[in-house]
Amino acid sequence: MVEALKSGIEISFKTIIKIERVRHGWFNDSIGETEITRTVRFDALSRVYRLVRTGKEEIVSDIFEALSGMTNYEINMPVHSEPAKGNSYRVRARAKIDRVGLTEPLRSIIFFSSFWDVETEWARGYLVIQ
Repeated sequence: MVEALKSGIEISFKTIIKIERVRHGWFNDSIGETEITRTVRFDALSRVYRLVRTGKEEIVSDIFEALSGMTNYEINMPVHSEPAKGNSYRVRARAKIDRVGLTEPLRSIIFFSSFWDVETEWARGYLVIQ
């Protein structure tokens, strides 16, 4: 994928983040969910990477800085109900490649290739309300 990025292919990832109230013996209650899309592409003319996150384009000169910008998150998540002290909460996150962001010729090629089927498992963590 790094080679594809260096050759000028635009790569987009969608990250889904969910917050749930854990209820033992019953279904968990979703209190918030958001979807974040980040895109990076190499501009061969100016020899920089263009990283788009939170709707703003950033220009970085190093591929490792561009990839770091794709994977580091600091977000404020809207919630449906206010978290209460004493309740148990879990955060789940998953990332996958966004094929919609690819150009039309690439979308038809990757339809038959499993190389571009990039999707993580759900990562889980717990929140403590203080």
